[in-house]
Amino acid sequence: MEAARRIGAELTVASEQPSTLEAANPAGLLTLDLRNPARAADEAHAFACQYPLQGVVGVDDDTAIAASAIAERLKLKGISTGAAEAARDKHKQRELLAKAGIPVPRFMLRGLDEDAAQIARAIERRKRFCVVPPGMAALSVALRLLPRPLYDRIMQNRKRKPRDNKT
Repeated sequence: MEAARRIGAELTVASEQPSTLEAANPAGLLTLDLRNPARAADEAHAFACQYPLQGVVGVDDDTAIAASAIAERLKLKGISTGAAEAARDKHKQRELLAKAGIPVPRFMLRGLDEDAAQIARAIERRKRFCVVPPGMAALSVALRLLPRPLYDRIMQNRKRKPRDNKT
């Protein structure tokens, strides 16, 4: 925001929650469904019909995907939605890089429904790193092995929070 202020650019700030000042500054504040990129793109398109936009920038994983969908819908420069999604998903990212001939570390995708002890033995046997992402987020933890306390903690969390996505 500071950079925009320095060059005299007008900003519209979008968020998922309506601002109490939105009515007083309709061109500057916008409520979008950022967890649904297609809907956010449609909402931003309707907004841009009245208040033209020249660019869009996401500030985190979720908004980067919404920003790419908005940019595509408004025919603005930006990364594709597929690229934004791949940047957020290490497995998809590595598959795409390998397919493009770019060297990547050996990797394997395992499901949370698989036997954790068997996965730990496979990791130890191959001396691979195990990347354990916290759901779909930018941060992840890389481990050389799964020590017993971590294995126990993962198993306890798995019992409390069943998930069907693969990580």
